Amino acid sequence: KALGCVIYDKTLHGTKYGDDHDLFYDVQDLENEGVLSRKLMEHVWKDYKQEKQFLVCLCKKILLMSSFGFNNGSRKIDESLDAENYLVPSMLSGVTKKESENFPDPTAHLCMYIVFNSSLPTGVFERVLCFFVQKSADKEGTDEPKICKNWAAVSLRDCFVYIVCEPAK
Repeated sequence: KALGCVIYDKTLHGTKYGDDHDLFYDVQDLENEGVLSRKLMEHVWKDYKQEKQFLVCLCKKILLMSSFGFNNGSRKIDESLDAENYLVPSMLSGVTKKESENFPDPTAHLCMYIVFNSSLPTGVFERVLCFFVQKSADKEGTDEPKICKNWAAVSLRDCFVYIVCEPAK
């Protein structure tokens, strides 16, 4: 039940927490950008105070979320929960962008491309994305990743990792 508070399909379940104006932008960030703020997490897991640290550790361990220390240039790490924001890749909006328009200049950096040319089991792309975003968040001086439902460009300081999941044909 607790995980369903932060990981859900808004097309099936509708927008959650829509009546709380204090959390409006936090809910929008989660549902459109896949970024869960600490403020929203505290609100939706208020009944799970004792389990909160375990839930975060579990979600990070099984790659359902990763620390996302890129918003507002903040990389504050708290030992108990560890980040101000988290990336929840399964919450990324279904809107896809043409990846070539958003990738950084490949001649300016060392690059690694990971391209999935066939359909993947549900959650595999999201977990690969979570892994690289966590590695990026752990390194000082990395740029905020560019992320969409089916592609990502993640900085690992002086190297970019491009991950593309081409839609099934």
